Amino acid sequence: MSSFVYSKEQARTYISRATEKFAVGLWNFMEITGRHMAAILESKAGNGKIVICCGKGNNAGSGLAMARYLINWGHDVEVWMLNEPKKLSKYARFNFEILRDSCGKFFFTGHEPESFDAALYYSDWVVDAVLGVGIDGAPRKEEAKVIRKINSIAKKVFAVDVPSGLNVDTGTPYTPTIRAAYTCTLMALKKGFLNPESADWTGEVSVVDAGLPGCF
Repeated sequence: MSSFVYSKEQARTYISRATEKFAVGLWNFMEITGRHMAAILESKAGNGKIVICCGKGNNAGSGLAMARYLINWGHDVEVWMLNEPKKLSKYARFNFEILRDSCGKFFFTGHEPESFDAALYYSDWVVDAVLGVGIDGAPRKEEAKVIRKINSIAKKVFAVDVPSGLNVDTGTPYTPTIRAAYTCTLMALKKGFLNPESADWTGEVSVVDAGLPGCF
């Protein structure tokens, strides 16, 4: 596991500097880390059904990259979007379009709420790619509704980078916050994960990097 620990601002700065200095590009960063996370989830999920819940930011882009790899590897995957494609960040939308034009099954939480509940109920793992490190307060509207549903229905949750709703600087939860069984955090541990109470929300934690230096 990486020995580095980043605050919210350090994580943002790292991605910006790394993608500029090493010409990796944010989409490539999502691709590399998405594949690593998909492999970790595959080792845990076996042949079980996987539901991936995506917000609109870069965490959604990573979740969509995970979905593509898992589908290519033969897994039963459903992708549930909280937002219409036009509201997605640039690279999340790019990953959405790649998956849409190939083999992905997409649904929208706001259009089919009862089907979403059933998908959560019959899943073996739910991937939380709703919110990332950048939040500045409690999840709102559709994000809050989806987080509450996941917590009340899902059997096991795999969080991308950070459980949605967790303050990564303090390790304390906003209301609501995803309660994950496993968190795959990107680049380095987050400062808030050093708070022992954060384990109630993160579950087991591992660090995935993109093969870039930890500092420069």
